[in-house]
Amino acid sequence: MLKEDIDYLSYSLADIFDGDDNETTEVFHEFSKLTPTSVLDVSQRVNQITSDMGLVRMMSRAWKKYASADKIMLNKDVSLGEMSVEQAIRSRASLSSYSTEFDKGKIDIDTLSGVLKYSYGATRGLKSKVNPNESLYLRSSISAGGLYPLEIYPIVFDVDGLDPGIYHYYMPDHALHKLRDGHLMEELLKTTSYVDLVKNASVAFMITGVWKRPLAKYRNRAYRFMMNDAGALLQNLYLTSTSYDLGTCALGGFYDDKVADLLEVNPHEEPVLIGFLLGNKSQKTPS
Repeated sequence: MLKEDIDYLSYSLADIFDGDDNETTEVFHEFSKLTPTSVLDVSQRVNQITSDMGLVRMMSRAWKKYASADKIMLNKDVSLGEMSVEQAIRSRASLSSYSTEFDKGKIDIDTLSGVLKYSYGATRGLKSKVNPNESLYLRSSISAGGLYPLEIYPIVFDVDGLDPGIYHYYMPDHALHKLRDGHLMEELLKTTSYVDLVKNASVAFMITGVWKRPLAKYRNRAYRFMMNDAGALLQNLYLTSTSYDLGTCALGGFYDDKVADLLEVNPHEEPVLIGFLLGNKSQKTPS
C-alpha cells in the first residue's frame, strides 16, 4: 500500500467537523510523546528509583487502605465456571448495544467476588527482597511497571449477602472496605446522563487512578500508561462478568467531579477514569 492510498483526511470532508478545536488534545499528545530527550529524563528517574530500596518498597505497595473502615472478606476460592475464554470473547457485549436497562434483581456476593478476583485481584504473592516479611503481588491485570495506579470502588445496590453502600476493593486481602452505608442510587443518578442505563444495575464499579504512582516514575508518559491500565481492567471486567452470564456496560457518561464527591476522593490527585455497570442481563439480549 502506498502512503497516498491511505485516507487520512476523510473527516475533513464532512462540514460538521470543520469547527472542532482539538488543540488541547493535540498539545497533550505532543507532551506525552517519547523522544531521545524525554527517554533520557525517564531513564534517569527510573534509575533513581530502582537504586533506592526505600522507594522500591514504597512503590511496590500500590493500593489504598482504609484502616478504620469495616472490612468484609470475600470468597477467595470462587470459580469463574466452565465458560472458555473464546466463549467469553464471542459473547461479550455492552448492554447499551441491545437494550437501555438491566433487568431488576440481585446478584450474589460470590459473583461479585469472582469478578473482582479475576479482573484485578492477586494471582500470587512474591516475597519482597527489601523486607522478607512483606509480600509483593502479581495481579490478574497488566500494569506498566507493576505500579497498579487504579482503585475500584463498588457502589452496591442489589447484591445478596452485601449491604447497599459504597465500598473499596482491598486487593491484598481480597476484601471490601465499607466506606458508606445506604442505597445511593438516587445520588449516583445525579452524576450521570445515562439514567435509564444505570437505574437497575446491581453494582456500579467506579474506577479511579492515583496519579502519583505512575507519574513519579514515568513522568508525562505515565498518563498514557494509566489509560492503558484502565482499558485492560475494563476488558477483564467484561470477560469475567460475561462468564457469569451477567449484563455489562462501561459507563463513560458521568460528571467527573460529582462522582469524586460521592466517593470522597480528591479529583486532582485521584481522578475518576471510567465506570462499569453490572447486573442481571436484559431479556432483550440477542442469542
